[in-house]
Amino acid sequence: GTFKGVWRMTLLVNNNDEDNMLTEYASVYPVGAKVSWKFPSQSIGTLQFQYQTQSMTNADNDGANNDLLMLALPHHIRAFKSSDDPTTMRILQDANLGYGTIKGNLTAVVGSIWSYNYTLPSTITEEEEEMDAVRNLDESVKIIILDQVIEDVTHVLPTLDENVYGFGKQVARLAQLVHIGHCLLQNNTNSSTTATKYQVLLDQATVSLHYFITSFL
Repeated sequence: GTFKGVWRMTLLVNNNDEDNMLTEYASVYPVGAKVSWKFPSQSIGTLQFQYQTQSMTNADNDGANNDLLMLALPHHIRAFKSSDDPTTMRILQDANLGYGTIKGNLTAVVGSIWSYNYTLPSTITEEEEEMDAVRNLDESVKIIILDQVIEDVTHVLPTLDENVYGFGKQVARLAQLVHIGHCLLQNNTNSSTTATKYQVLLDQATVSLHYFITSFL
């Protein structure tokens, strides 16, 4: 007959020492996630993924959230926010499952809430440095760059049916182009007509960027 349900598989690459751990958490699996972010200070941004889970052994899914086992890449581990509540997320540093990737070995993590702390750049200092560099550009060079920015923001736009990884990269690309355009316009000494033309086009790109971000979320 037709199989209906969940089937989970794993590969033991080291030995059977980790078999008991994998078996312990095998029944809980993710089915979705909610993403949120906040800025607890001017220098820190916190990104949080709250995974929704289901359990193959518990019809009511009681306590299933805290038993979700997944694997994290090295850059995830470095950014994980320390938690005063060990039931929220536990990093199993000693659990050597032996799963390697081109970005480093994967680390076992138990918990349904992944929170990352990212150090934000000193925007005032960096913006001043950027503006100084832009101000020293020849006006003809600014126009060449602006023309290319306007050309690029209309190509290879994100699509809502794309996977989240590719979508994120395309949105980041679009945001970077819009940022470059606005930096150039803030320090543009060309005629107001020329500046207005670029500003209108960049405003349209900004609206497009907002649409892609909010629609995906």
